[in-house]
Amino acid sequence: IGAWLAVRLTRRLRALTAASESVARGQYDLALPQEGNDEVARLAASMNSMRIALSDRIRLLEESETRLRLAIEAGSVVAWERDLQRDRLNWGPGVERVLGPLPPGEVHYPDLLTMVHDEDRQQLMLARELAIQGGSEYRCDVRVACLDGCERWLSIRGKVVRDAATGKARLM
Repeated sequence: IGAWLAVRLTRRLRALTAASESVARGQYDLALPQEGNDEVARLAASMNSMRIALSDRIRLLEESETRLRLAIEAGSVVAWERDLQRDRLNWGPGVERVLGPLPPGEVHYPDLLTMVHDEDRQQLMLARELAIQGGSEYRCDVRVACLDGCERWLSIRGKVVRDAATGKARLM
């Protein structure tokens, strides 16, 4: 009986291991059989609930991301993020619609501050510092000299976001 029980338990645990590995790879379609009423059956039920919940949350996140992408494209909005530790600005997709195309041979857009009209630069720097120091919303309207030669008004909005694990701050 001991050998039979060991074989049966090992088979069920291997199925749990396969399901865990499947979920780790992003595959949520492997339903585990819930045989019996023991700890392994309860673990299988928990795994099934977890994979369904993960699948649902990922689907909702993908739908939300699609809606956000469509709104950004329709509104001529550009997502951006400033790494405050490195003082580096990273532009999101669609920046060329707002700032104009990059000149030939260039691979990165210049920092926004260099594009801001001289009369608006201090206002932008003050708004940024207030947001960083006080945790307030970053809000500023400035004129920029676009790369295609035209001058355009930008309405800049953002806030400071801190990484819970590291405490590092970003302006988004």
